[in-house]
Amino acid sequence: MGCGQDLDVGDDAVLAAEVEQVLRPAVAAAACRREALAPDRGPVPFDAADLPGYAARLYDGDLADPALVRLLMWKRLEQDGAGYLYPGFEEHDEQHLRDIAAEQGAGRVRDDLEPADVWALLVASAATWAQGSITVVATAEDSPVEHDRRRHALVRYVEGALRPPG
Repeated sequence: MGCGQDLDVGDDAVLAAEVEQVLRPAVAAAACRREALAPDRGPVPFDAADLPGYAARLYDGDLADPALVRLLMWKRLEQDGAGYLYPGFEEHDEQHLRDIAAEQGAGRVRDDLEPADVWALLVASAATWAQGSITVVATAEDSPVEHDRRRHALVRYVEGALRPPG
């Protein structure tokens, strides 16, 4: 089949099956590689009491492992276009949501947002310069000054966005 020809549904299903055979093991292997960096706390240690710092650590994690970010983007776009990205592992994020809710209850994080929305906004903000960016993609080749500027902007943004009103 040449370029420009439409694929029929059968061809699309075959392609999806082939992608699935490559993608799932690749994502699992990449996630295990990051998990090995901090097996007791996950690839990027979460601290609901320091959401700005967590966002900065996510930025650094994405920068350190762009292949994993690309694989996750591919998984989202090609395989799991809706819903939770890791079916069967919801408990991981549910603990984060409980921790965020505790910070909201203590008055340290704005409580006019649902914990799930705080989590989603936090993760998305940290990925602003990751491989899925529609603006600028950060790379290890960027200057340390550039990375410091981005981290500072991210921390200030998260501080302002998630600080309780008033």
